[in-house]
Amino acid sequence: QHPAVHKTGCPIVVTTDQLITVRNGISLSWEAWSVKYLSDLTNPRTLDKLEIERRYWRRRNIPWRLFTDGDIPPVLFANYQFLHRYRDKDSLGHLTPAFITEASNILRAEVGPNTVLAELCTDCDRLCCQKPGTTLQVARHLMANGTWPLDLRKPITPRTPLVFKTSYH
Repeated sequence: QHPAVHKTGCPIVVTTDQLITVRNGISLSWEAWSVKYLSDLTNPRTLDKLEIERRYWRRRNIPWRLFTDGDIPPVLFANYQFLHRYRDKDSLGHLTPAFITEASNILRAEVGPNTVLAELCTDCDRLCCQKPGTTLQVARHLMANGTWPLDLRKPITPRTPLVFKTSYH
């Protein structure tokens, strides 16, 4: 049964978390993705709503996928948590544009395989007369936006050497 407001019977809009555009050569297609915690899947009503969603997309010939926290490797999830909040430049809004540019240039010039962020960023903080940890925010912004081809299957932390997908420099 479609979800509705209990008192009024008005239908509740069913949503999908992501509608992904997939490029295959020159053709484009869509995939609908729903994301739930594994623990949510013990609720029969949640399963009912997911089934409504699945059928909706099936009628439109659009593949539907359900992802849970169990589908994401723990290291990948930890890296996401470490980087995600720094993806937008607004996360650096408290830093001057001049410092962001200077720190970015230093980081780009100095980073390489086996770089330990804490060491590099501490040196940059000292060089630029910044509080400890300031340059690390810029580094996280650069990493979150794919500046360096990091292997996201390896832990990314301030004290762990960076691991790149391919040779760098």
